[in-house]
Amino acid sequence: MFSALRFLLVCPDRDNTDEMRELYLKYHNDARSRLAKGKERDLNRQLGPAKNIYKLSWSCELEKIAKELAQGCGYDFTRHRSYGQNRETFFGSYGVSTFDVKKHIKQALDKWWGKVKNSYVNQDNKYDPSLFEFSNMAHYKNTELGCAHVICPDPSFSKLQVLCVYKRLGYMGGSIMWRNGKYCRVGSDCTIFPNSRCENGLCVRPKEQPDSGASQICGSNGVMTDAVRNAFLDMHNFYRSVVATGRAVDKIDRQAPKAAAMPKLKYSCELEQSATNHAGFCQFSHSQGNNVGENLYTVYTPGFDKRVIAEMATEGWFEELEDYGVGRANILTQQLFNRPGQIGHYTQVNDFV
Repeated sequence: MFSALRFLLVCPDRDNTDEMRELYLKYHNDARSRLAKGKERDLNRQLGPAKNIYKLSWSCELEKIAKELAQGCGYDFTRHRSYGQNRETFFGSYGVSTFDVKKHIKQALDKWWGKVKNSYVNQDNKYDPSLFEFSNMAHYKNTELGCAHVICPDPSFSKLQVLCVYKRLGYMGGSIMWRNGKYCRVGSDCTIFPNSRCENGLCVRPKEQPDSGASQICGSNGVMTDAVRNAFLDMHNFYRSVVATGRAVDKIDRQAPKAAAMPKLKYSCELEQSATNHAGFCQFSHSQGNNVGENLYTVYTPGFDKRVIAEMATEGWFEELEDYGVGRANILTQQLFNRPGQIGHYTQVNDFV
């Protein structure tokens, strides 16, 4: 098993073995699969079943970040804040600087995932500080992780730190860790990322290629790359297809009606320039005198990958349908637009234009 993994995982950290990587990865995905299938509990109730929980893949880049963050065996969370981070530190016996690393990795994973068994998950499955580490492990939109360990020698008590880094933050205030529903059986059940397939109740996202920084679609403006442009465009068109094929969930009527002849969006460099000009003011308000639809999204944590931001923004806009609903009539009335649970962003993602 591990010889095949060595071929796939060409990561530079020689302290990490492929056996350790497999331990991290299998533990996470087995636990996520149990959650998806409704086989996990908190102190009060059975959790799930859950839809759209994604299978994690290993990231050498995140492993590299984990190794960097673990140096010194400290607890500084101010670096790489756009990634989820779980840390556990173990202390050796007096004068001993050797550790059973695999045993401690398993202990760390058990402790992090086990947090849910001693806590209460909100009915809407939103993050709570008591579930800090668990939230990263369980967050349904997480698709990649990388973990590492560092031994910090000390004349008295040496330390071992185990650290995992996740592509998405599980512990963002108010964020949903997962959404209840039927776990996937086929790829079309997976409605977060385009071209997903299903494996053992988990959705599997195709592997992303690194952003090369190329900017040929609209030329270089120092902000956008073609990879970011395509992330916005692909996510919008995918969600439009989810609606068109009758797979979108509406809070009011449970299932949004199918859409006939919904056109596919094309990328406009002119609209990008308009968006870039207004975004430069860093104000969460719409521009004046600009006769175009605008969706706004802001994050306050620095260092996010711009493709991840493109995905998070589009996801948030589209999820207004499931969170607030439109109804069978599918008509944006003034009353619907002005109610407390607004769906204005969703209507622009799926406007028939």
